[in-house]
Amino acid sequence: MASLFLLPPTALPLSAKGGPGPAATDATLEQGLARLGYPGLAYRKMPGERRIPGELLLTSLSSDNLDPCLAEGLPWLLLRFEGLNSEDLVARAKSSDL
Repeated sequence: MASLFLLPPTALPLSAKGGPGPAATDATLEQGLARLGYPGLAYRKMPGERRIPGELLLTSLSSDNLDPCLAEGLPWLLLRFEGLNSEDLVARAKSSDL
């Protein structure tokens, strides 16, 4: 929906569930960052649905063994997408013990 109306990924709210959801694989997180435009993974970008930056961040933080290349992209998410509700992200991270 956001792509159809040319809205930024931050226009969509985080899902209503409290936690980050099931753990994602590194490949899923890699594609999430690439589709959002992370320069370090631009060469890996494949067509598909863009993820909400806040949910991608929480999912990445919940990963037990996150690839260091993907961890480098997490600060970029916070800097690139100014519309993120940082208070809500911190509250969700704390509630999930991230």
